[in-house]
Amino acid sequence: MSGKTPEEVDAVVKKLASRDHYHSHGSVIDASEAASLGLNVLLLDSKDELWQKLWLLRTMYAYDCNAHGYSKLFEGELVSSAVTAKPKP
Repeated sequence: MSGKTPEEVDAVVKKLASRDHYHSHGSVIDASEAASLGLNVLLLDSKDELWQKLWLLRTMYAYDCNAHGYSKLFEGELVSSAVTAKPKP
C-alpha cells in the first residue's frame, strides 16, 4: 500500500481484520475486490508458471487435508501447523 496515507491503510486493515466488513476469516477476496480495497494486485494467467505452481500447491493442500482429516493449515516461517477436523458422530 505504498503511497497510501496512514488513514487509508488503517481503513483496509480494519476491513480485513474485523468482522465489520467480511464476516469470516475464510471469506474469499478475488483480485478485483482486493484492488478495490487499494491493495496492489498482480493478476496471473493460468498459463503463467507462477500461477501453475500456486495452483499445484493449493491442490496438494486440498488432497493432504482430505487424506489426513485436517480442516485448516497454518503456515509459519519455520513450521506448518494442521488443525484436525472433529470426527463426525
